[in-house]
Amino acid sequence: MLLTAQPKRGASSFCIPRTAIQALIDHEASAYEVIAYLVLARLTDATGRYSTASSSAIRRYSSSNQSPGGPIDRALERLVTIAPKGQPRMPILWTWEAWLKKHGTGLPDGPTERGLVRYVLPEFDEDLGDRVWFGAGLVDGFGEFQFPLKRLKQCGDIAARLLIAQYMAHDLGAWGGVNPNATYALWQSYRPACKPLTIAGGITLIRWQEGSQFGKNLKTISGNTDQTNPIWHANLILQVKSLS
Repeated sequence: MLLTAQPKRGASSFCIPRTAIQALIDHEASAYEVIAYLVLARLTDATGRYSTASSSAIRRYSSSNQSPGGPIDRALERLVTIAPKGQPRMPILWTWEAWLKKHGTGLPDGPTERGLVRYVLPEFDEDLGDRVWFGAGLVDGFGEFQFPLKRLKQCGDIAARLLIAQYMAHDLGAWGGVNPNATYALWQSYRPACKPLTIAGGITLIRWQEGSQFGKNLKTISGNTDQTNPIWHANLILQVKSLS
């Protein structure tokens, strides 16, 4: 069934089904795969389903100079194989040729070649209001913050998955970052490892041991859950890159 066109949250926003984001995390999507999906979703119609983006658009938005068959093309090839758990026959991305062959339904192509639908992003029966919303600036850039997807690419695979997981858990646009009041926020706790030691000048030294938690997606984002978890390094990189 084709989704009836509805207005987006705003012209400067786009959305992705939670099911699709969870599938990207579960399948340990690479930074290129996350970036490719973000661009495809950014360039959809009002339904958030039909995308006119091509590999050249992904290269442009991520400031990547690659020949055919490079990481971006390989990312697109893998995205059409990624399906949510329990739904092996419904990948998160379809080429328009595969969609027509499977479903036999027409696509809302535009009047020019640039308006042709190239990919279909299934909505998995999620209403627009229930999906995860992103500001268009994450793809387009804004002000002096140009090519944010290029910076995300430089941050690496774990950081890319961490970013979309944070978007799924928090309204980053409303908070300007992670909601510090949320009990499921990304945080790192420290516990005293020994009694405080007071030295000359009234200075107290406290030695701490680390403890950490980040919800159910910690393992699939980074691959492990021990104290050396690279999730913390990835989070630091995201913060530094966003400020640089």
